[in-house]
Amino acid sequence: MRLMRERRNEPGWGFIQFFLIQEELAFMFEMLGLYDDAMIQYDELDALFSQFVITKVSGTAVPWLTNNFLECKSWAGISLQKAINRDRRDQIKDNKASLIEFRNYLFSRQCALLFLLGKPSEVSRRAMEFLYNTVLEVIKLKISVIPGALDCWSFVSALEVLQTCEKYEDLYNPELFYLYRATLWDHARKKLYSLGELCGLMPEDDVQPRSEQLTMVLDLTSGMGIAEENDAVNVNNQPRPRDKLREALSSKDSFQKIYLELLEQAMGTFKHIGRYRCARLITKDLALFYMRMGHPEKAENYLSEAVKSYHQEGWSQLSEGTRLDLARCQDKLKNKHKYPFTALYIASSSTLPEADRRKYLERLYEEAKNSTETSPLKASPLITVEEMSFTKPEVYINHVVEVELKIKNKGPCDVSCDQICLSFTQVKSSQNTKPVVSRQASDTSLTENVANCRPISKPTANMIPLQENIEGSLKSPVLCGVSCFQSKDLLRRVDSAGSKTITKQPAVKKEDYALCISGQDIILKPGENVIVLSKKIEKVGVFRTNQFWVKIGNLDLIKTLDVQTSFTSSYHQPLCQINPTCRDKLIMGIENEVELSIENSNLNLETGQQLEVVTSSDLQVKTSDGSRFLTIDESTKDKSLKFNFTLYHDIIESESIDFMIKIACDRFPQPLLTGVTFVSPLLASHKVHTANKRKYLQIALEGHSDSSFTLQDPTASTTNKDVEFICLSKPDQKWNVYKSQRVSYLWELKCNTESVMSLPVFFHVNYICSLEQKQRTFSYTCQIDNFRTQYHVRVTVTPQGENKHCQMSVLSCMKIEVTSMYSNYTEDRVLYRVDDDSFWAVSGKSAGLLNIANGHGSIEIDVMAITAGHLPLPRVTLCQYKENTEIVKQESVDSEPPPSPLPQKTVQDNLLPFQQGQVYYASIAKQVHVYPNSINSHMEAVIDNKLTDVKI
Repeated sequence: MRLMRERRNEPGWGFIQFFLIQEELAFMFEMLGLYDDAMIQYDELDALFSQFVITKVSGTAVPWLTNNFLECKSWAGISLQKAINRDRRDQIKDNKASLIEFRNYLFSRQCALLFLLGKPSEVSRRAMEFLYNTVLEVIKLKISVIPGALDCWSFVSALEVLQTCEKYEDLYNPELFYLYRATLWDHARKKLYSLGELCGLMPEDDVQPRSEQLTMVLDLTSGMGIAEENDAVNVNNQPRPRDKLREALSSKDSFQKIYLELLEQAMGTFKHIGRYRCARLITKDLALFYMRMGHPEKAENYLSEAVKSYHQEGWSQLSEGTRLDLARCQDKLKNKHKYPFTALYIASSSTLPEADRRKYLERLYEEAKNSTETSPLKASPLITVEEMSFTKPEVYINHVVEVELKIKNKGPCDVSCDQICLSFTQVKSSQNTKPVVSRQASDTSLTENVANCRPISKPTANMIPLQENIEGSLKSPVLCGVSCFQSKDLLRRVDSAGSKTITKQPAVKKEDYALCISGQDIILKPGENVIVLSKKIEKVGVFRTNQFWVKIGNLDLIKTLDVQTSFTSSYHQPLCQINPTCRDKLIMGIENEVELSIENSNLNLETGQQLEVVTSSDLQVKTSDGSRFLTIDESTKDKSLKFNFTLYHDIIESESIDFMIKIACDRFPQPLLTGVTFVSPLLASHKVHTANKRKYLQIALEGHSDSSFTLQDPTASTTNKDVEFICLSKPDQKWNVYKSQRVSYLWELKCNTESVMSLPVFFHVNYICSLEQKQRTFSYTCQIDNFRTQYHVRVTVTPQGENKHCQMSVLSCMKIEVTSMYSNYTEDRVLYRVDDDSFWAVSGKSAGLLNIANGHGSIEIDVMAITAGHLPLPRVTLCQYKENTEIVKQESVDSEPPPSPLPQKTVQDNLLPFQQGQVYYASIAKQVHVYPNSINSHMEAVIDNKLTDVKI
């Protein structure tokens, strides 16, 4: 075998003899179970035969390639039902096999060994190479075959491989196994489509097969061969590939059925393994087939998906070409909503021929003129706003605002616009006129949020630069082809951010155009156009552009502006003031004469117009006619308007109060605002005094204005009938109160019961202001809580032991006596506390718990005078006792515990002071005489509440 291989270039050498010898070696390896070695023999034979074919094509003579190899009378597909086709091998041995028959036999042997090796995915992979290479060899060797014969052979061979592979599973590379199978399904589908075109089997109703096409079908079916007697039964009793092809070529309905089955099988397999791009490519062919079937409603969705897929991948030519098919589909469906949108995209395409673009743009104009319904569409495919700016970003009211627009027309010809409008909305005061800066979500692209954004990315080329490659001489080339040096850039994977799923476009909604700037009968030429729109502004505020609208007949092209521009319409706010006529401040409780002054510099008010003074309900306004309206008698430009009226507000319990007054008029863009401040002429306060059980109420009135007020007839009352007010002041006496002067009234409170804890007090006094001789009433309301005296506290300090007098630095006994003032005595506890004093020092704890039993309780504490003289008694404070757990446990041990000091923390936790007047301290003003220790010493004496060092 090696010797024969070395002599392959010698005259008289034959490939068939060499093939048979090396195949015998392969048979031996197969019998021994060495399938890999057997496979190598067939691969070497395959490579050697291919080399001879290349040599023949290049022009070198190959004597053993006889006419039998170069003739093709049968195009029966490959058969994988038997491991060895003895009949076919005998034909090869007798030099009667054609190229296709030899290739069928060689590949069937390779498939048999690959199945024995458990590599069905390798069979599917090699099948595609086998089909392409064999067809290429037939074409290059110029073997004469009838039209469609190679397609029949490819179809039958592909289905044979697919049906045989169904018996096996590839556990190692399942994804690749299904990928190769899907490719074979798609290849078979394409070959069947070519046969349908050739034989007149396409599903158009008006096209029927001609007589020559029927003859061609008979010729093709006769060359497929006949069924062999020992063909095995296929899986699931499926028909043999040649029978399936004969059925497909028998009628249009059969062809349509089988073609759709193959197409669905290929598309479903690609989707099953996640190859959605490949599946979407098939959907376009499916859509076009549905179009030929007369079912555009089924084709529309597939074409739309194909357009999106091509657009995602950046193939603009494929996308726009498919969009033409989509437009034809929507035109057949008479879809008046989707067709204009697709036609708009076609007219603005930069890759389609100008004739197609003009055709669809003219049809779009015709539809817009003849349609009775208004069709809103997005303007961005055809017309875009490149730049927009206001000539004056701030204008005055009743002036003209101008906006300059740079508009780009992407169409192939002029666009005649009936109207171009730019709507704007008034910005509320709470909104920010600046664009909000926020982080965008990761699934949005920059072009959707930034106007006129052109991403800096390397675009996919629509034209691929190619260069020819020739091996050998130009006259006798061995191999020729084309190559691309930028294949990596052209075939790179599109970034995932750019190929995100295109969501459904939101419906185009036309906004409110009550506020808009518009222009009529404008022609937009292809490319950039600059137009100026103007409008007189009659409102005041900040206005922001919102939407761009182009009207062409009944077609509305709308674009919501991504970046909104704002302008301001304003006017000069006139100065408005309200001042008192006879004093500096406005006073509560009296009518104040005021003067309203308004600058009439740019208001242009006319005679007879009215101004309304708008205030809150508690501020009274009175003009000359008793209403809130001021009438203009005479209006002169560049002069001020002045009006007189009165303001009144009742006296309240506050030093001052501010009011905002609005002056409204129909000619004012917004009301004029001015502020006034009222001051209270009188400030009231109250205080409760205690003398043992007796209670006194003092109400003081203090002047707070420069004007004098005469007070008379004070009264105090309450809603509680058990309490009586006895006036201790002279009720008929009149008092004149000036600024910073105070008048006090005193009442004694007599209560008939001990159950009154809270008491509302209503005080009234009549007053007359010196500025108006009219008597009014001043009212003051207060609340007195816990005003009854609960405890009487008496403190005494006496010397201890044989001492007759209290001496400095010697312990004395301080006795604290607490007496309950209620008649129904109840056992109670209070906390006492001796306050820090610079005259006395307490021996031991300064605070403790005191039991009040039978209305009386006392405790004795050792104190020591720090200095000598007539000293005030130590100050004692009584507090309420708040029960806690520790004290309760202590009571359970001894029901009558002796008064004992409490820890400081316990006292602080349970400290709750009495309110003013609940405890009467009877000894608060008493003193005790403290003598020094020795006569010849210095002492500190208290003289006129001052410490004085006195030598004795």
